[in-house]
Amino acid sequence: MSQRKLEVPQDSYLIIGIGNNKIREFLSAQYSKNYYCLLKHPKAVISERTQIGIGTIVMSSVCVNVGSIIGDHCILNTNCVVDHDCDIDDFVHISPNATLCGNVKIGRGTWVGAGATIIQGVKVGVNVTVGAGAVILNDVPDNVTVVGNPAKIIK
Repeated sequence: MSQRKLEVPQDSYLIIGIGNNKIREFLSAQYSKNYYCLLKHPKAVISERTQIGIGTIVMSSVCVNVGSIIGDHCILNTNCVVDHDCDIDDFVHISPNATLCGNVKIGRGTWVGAGATIIQGVKVGVNVTVGAGAVILNDVPDNVTVVGNPAKIIK
């Protein structure tokens, strides 16, 4: 990738809207944290008792409930649900219509596919790929791909 930096006008902010978590992480390191902001669609419903990190994008019709913590440079895509007390680490992508039930932990760099469901209290590791429509009933280790209902590790 090119090492050339963009000129950022004074009083301007950046958002990296690239869905690939690794590329988003690489690009985010090119600028100071002071350049990044939080971007929330006006039709997103977010509890006032939720923390959301810098560089994160919250799309239309997203619902984030009380006590959840969302890391830096995440994408909460259209119509996903993050229920109460979830903890989403940095550079995570939650795809459209995915549901995280209460008290779910998602590790850094994980991608949760469209329509996936993760039941309450489950921990999903670092750099995991959760296939579209998967139903996660048990904790998932780092660096794997899980698919199906119920979800099983395939690699």
